[in-house]
Amino acid sequence: MSEWKILQVEDIVSSQKYSCIGGPFGSNLTTKDYVSKSNFPVIRGNNFIAGDRYFYDKDFVFISEEKAESLIQNSAYPGDLVFTQRGTIGQVALIPYNSKYSSRSVER
Repeated sequence: MSEWKILQVEDIVSSQKYSCIGGPFGSNLTTKDYVSKSNFPVIRGNNFIAGDRYFYDKDFVFISEEKAESLIQNSAYPGDLVFTQRGTIGQVALIPYNSKYSSRSVER
């Protein structure tokens, strides 16, 4: 562990548009927005580190394509680090390159 560097998020953030963003907050995403099934999963705390996994690629809730488009700045992509900022603070996950929902290509 001694060879690990301690860095601030600003030290590793990409210069790409929406590469470091918070939210969605409040009424921007509520349980009323969830749909039974779509190709737009919502990452929640239960998808973060679980035992020896760094990302749990199951038990998602989903939103419609229209809702996903309205939250485009909050999209996560393979290789992204995501952090919790509500509930259990400090959880970190790395979105795997072989994620079930990694095929969506959107301009960032």
